[in-house]
Amino acid sequence: MNLTKEQKEQGRVAFRKAVAGLPPLGDFGPSDPNFEKLQCGVIGTGGEGRLLMENIDPNYIDILAVSDIRPDHAQLAAEVCAKRFNNPNAQIYAEYKDLLARDDIEAVIIASPLWQHAPMSIAALEAGKHVFCEKTMAKTIDECIAMNDAAKTSGKNLQIGHQRFYSPIYHEMYRLVMGGVLGDVLHIRCQWHRNGNWVRPRWWENPAYLETYPTMKDFDPSKWGYGEPDNLCNWRLYEKHSEGLFTELASHMIAITNWLGVENVDPQKALNLTAKDMYVNAAAPVAVMASGGTYKFKDGEEGVFEEKITPYKREIEDHIYATFVYPNNLTVMFSSIQTNAFGNYYEFIQGTKGSMVLSSETDCMLFWEPGWEKQEANKIYVEQEDPGENKYHWSMAYRDELRGFAETIRYGRNNLCDGTAALYAAQAVLGARIALKKQQRIEFNEDGRPKLA
Repeated sequence: MNLTKEQKEQGRVAFRKAVAGLPPLGDFGPSDPNFEKLQCGVIGTGGEGRLLMENIDPNYIDILAVSDIRPDHAQLAAEVCAKRFNNPNAQIYAEYKDLLARDDIEAVIIASPLWQHAPMSIAALEAGKHVFCEKTMAKTIDECIAMNDAAKTSGKNLQIGHQRFYSPIYHEMYRLVMGGVLGDVLHIRCQWHRNGNWVRPRWWENPAYLETYPTMKDFDPSKWGYGEPDNLCNWRLYEKHSEGLFTELASHMIAITNWLGVENVDPQKALNLTAKDMYVNAAAPVAVMASGGTYKFKDGEEGVFEEKITPYKREIEDHIYATFVYPNNLTVMFSSIQTNAFGNYYEFIQGTKGSMVLSSETDCMLFWEPGWEKQEANKIYVEQEDPGENKYHWSMAYRDELRGFAETIRYGRNNLCDGTAALYAAQAVLGARIALKKQQRIEFNEDGRPKLA
């Protein structure tokens, strides 16, 4: 996105003026110190699991126990429990089913590698626990459907961690787009570009780390289905455990374009939505085309994936490109590359009257098509005083999605990313990876499964 500093500021001001012309959105609600806290356990306490823990509002959720097969991650999570939740005695489990056996745990937060989302979530639901599971919902569409079925059978709440659905920046975008402010939206372009090989530090190659966490010296993950340590350490790079950039990055953005792909939304109701009554009805693409491959970071090649030749066999693409087709004539293009970070990540929404750019989850800019900013019908959106910059930080969406999880369970608040919305996002990106591997256009059946010859 090649915009000057002046253009960006003009876009930000135009967006803030547009928002100021709408009824107040309101915020997610002040923290309630008298809330009946949800008693939770956390399964999977790596970087993402601890990020969720560190952003929980402790007035809403208590963490009683954590589970991780890696003792170093479990130890770090226990330290978060002591510091953030004033619980120095949080129980640590290597086996997540031991955590599920506890009667005092009402709900679980799951942030395990993708291939474990479905078995862990289904086991938790069958054990009578509410489930918050990180995105993407599961590794296969059949597993997503099974998770939904388990939630319905159990009567428990299932929420998937697409945190953009809980961000006020995206709420304001939704109100404007679905309220018709941009006109007919027929094209969205999304990108998530980075420059790096996606490799996490390997604990067994780091003497200082082993000194700090001696339990990792002889740690063997093979009994949990990881053939060698790197299959766990860098699980995102292996077919058994991951679907790569499509599920780790694309699913965030496609979940949002699914939200915008719904037909027959009442524009006036959309404009008047508040944070309290925000809802998510998602559509699903009807077809997808994709390409990509491992173009740069190939294992075993000196100076490419590693600085020296290694035994590791990367199986996941470092460049992906996809085009999604929706039933309402919306076309969405997505790209993710690991060799150039220019532009970072954004959603670029283009309508007949104007365009909107949501950059890095914190910045939104509005640009009118020539003539439309002068139209009488749009005066409300452009003649307001600038209300000033929004200070919402991207990490606050983690806080709000988990507060929403607790309030859905306690108060019946709208679940903004239930199994259906999450299934549609998973369907799209998993279908895209099939399209990439088969090098063919993939269409979807009504149940979300791809039509395969």
